[in-house]
Amino acid sequence: MPMDQYERYIDYINKNILPYIDYNRLQESYGTEDKSYAKMTLYTLHEAARQIYGPALFCHGGLDFALVPGVISSRENGNVCLALLGIDLMSSGEHCSTDFLTQYGVVSQGHVEDKGIQTFMKEKYGAYHYGYTLDIAGDIHVRPGDLPQEIKEILSTFEAHAAELTDRILQDENEADEDLEL
Repeated sequence: MPMDQYERYIDYINKNILPYIDYNRLQESYGTEDKSYAKMTLYTLHEAARQIYGPALFCHGGLDFALVPGVISSRENGNVCLALLGIDLMSSGEHCSTDFLTQYGVVSQGHVEDKGIQTFMKEKYGAYHYGYTLDIAGDIHVRPGDLPQEIKEILSTFEAHAAELTDRILQDENEADEDLEL
């Protein structure tokens, strides 16, 4: 049986993106003014989603469920974190799962046994707002204009980091070529 778009996205990011993220650097980036590394990471996740799902998803449009890249912001303290958000497209965009990208790697909400990680997640994020990078037509739960400023800022500027990511990839390839020459 062929994989659907949801499975293809998970398979792709598990093989090509998530293992290569520097999670400590990502966590540090959340606390910086420009959040450059976080935005580059979000851009990479977004581009994979856009390639697999297309530029927009539709509630009641054929696909039952999607995992989409996004940003969460703590309701208590405004701390931000990249996330993979599970969206039920058959119920007008109901948000039904969150995988946070933290210094501990990918942390699934509600599935953490380690007490230290549980404490970190509760203190750092707790209850949160969320927004995502793809347009989801028919979602009645997220109104982009009502999102907290810290989410709006990341979602409105992350795509500008595409050139920075491309430069970094080219630099890494050049360094690898130089290592081979040695």
